[in-house]
Amino acid sequence: MRKAIKHQIDFTAVPITEVKFDLSNRHEINSILRSLQHVYSHPRLLHNILGLIKNDIVGIKRFDIGAVGLDYWEILVLAAVRLGCDLDYDALSDLADNHRNLRAVMNLSLFNTKRFPRSTIHGNITALKQETVHPEGSGQLVVDEGHKLRPRAMKNLRGDSFVVETNIHYPTDANLIADGVRKVSVLATRLAELVSLSGWRKSKHYIRKVKKINRQIQQVARSRRKDKTDLLKAYYETLLVAAEQVVHKAMDTVEMTQPLLVSLPFGSQCLAEKMMSKLTEFMMVTEHIKTLAERRVLKGEVISSGEKIHSIFEPHTELINRGKTPYPIEFGRRVFVLEDRERFIVDAFVMEVGQTDEKVLKPVVECLKVRFGERVESISFDKGFHSPENQRHLANQIPYPCLPRKGKQKGVLEMTKEFKKSRRLHPGVESAINALESGKGLDRCRDKGEDAFERYIGLSVLGRNLQRLGEILLEQDRKRQKKKLSG
Repeated sequence: MRKAIKHQIDFTAVPITEVKFDLSNRHEINSILRSLQHVYSHPRLLHNILGLIKNDIVGIKRFDIGAVGLDYWEILVLAAVRLGCDLDYDALSDLADNHRNLRAVMNLSLFNTKRFPRSTIHGNITALKQETVHPEGSGQLVVDEGHKLRPRAMKNLRGDSFVVETNIHYPTDANLIADGVRKVSVLATRLAELVSLSGWRKSKHYIRKVKKINRQIQQVARSRRKDKTDLLKAYYETLLVAAEQVVHKAMDTVEMTQPLLVSLPFGSQCLAEKMMSKLTEFMMVTEHIKTLAERRVLKGEVISSGEKIHSIFEPHTELINRGKTPYPIEFGRRVFVLEDRERFIVDAFVMEVGQTDEKVLKPVVECLKVRFGERVESISFDKGFHSPENQRHLANQIPYPCLPRKGKQKGVLEMTKEFKKSRRLHPGVESAINALESGKGLDRCRDKGEDAFERYIGLSVLGRNLQRLGEILLEQDRKRQKKKLSG
């Protein structure tokens, strides 16, 4: 049976509200744990956040029966620290087992032997939904708490977008075909073993054969041979034939499995159907990539960007040509962030595939009006968000908008004092983006899947806001300590 939080602490444990932090330590975990201590000391705030986590972990099932899992409070602490400190699950497991203050904030004493295996942490954190950790979910509660300490924070906002890379290798046709053959061979072999079919004894040989051809293609592509084009075509023809052989063999396996499903036990039948669905999906993707490779390499056609696939595992990946050094082309997704004057990120979301900056400004401003009313006095964007319609909409919604026009010619609005002030402060959003990329894991998403990608963004922003809240609280603690020592 899960609990929100363990209220009956060990005899030797220190109450969470009495955990002491090193006020001279500037590591981000210190700030995050201090902000979590603040959340714990406010029952209404704590109840609201843990309620959101409970809905994700338990859902509509009964919460008073079943095995004892992690408390909702422990899940919150571990989720905040994971990307707040840019940790992988192994590092987080080690900290959860050995870090004194982290365990104290989770209500564990020095003599408590409870351990947090990597798989346990992973299973609980990945059960959280992106709506829960989004800035409009639990993130909104944290930002509101920060605004109570800094009431003027929402007066000035600044927004921008950046690219978060998905965790893929460079998507050449040969690489993608090799990936497809590997997955099809592995899944087909497992399916054949499940229903006692033969024919996949040489599955590892098929994978090695395709990998060998892929390496040969890579070597030729890097070379300066005069017959480079002809040689690439020859290798690609060999690769396509090998891939075709594996896909057709997998199709035969699926056809032979269908009539055998009725004789399997219910559990095995469900597993076989799931594997068949996944196998069919990978076969279709591999066939599509083979067709594209044949058209591009053998027939010399130019493939439009809408037809291309950049990863068979992360199909939501987008090729983004930003033209910025040192990486003009990136594979990932655009993410929009909006920061207030106290460095809290009040909004962040993954932009839709193909969506550019000027298309997000209007819905962002309308959402701000709903969430924060008239508290926003000025908001700034860069030239990429400009359009005549956006200029008019922003002028009608915000008292002091800052949206520079494209080109050298300046408008009357750009000569005002308020516009120049907002324009000077706007580059601060680049500092927030850099903090998310270098310290909160948003240079590259390490989780798999589109939903996991959005949750990854939300957890990173939540960790950033908790860190900022903790910095304000620690600053107040230092002032109180200094006043106490001097008085």
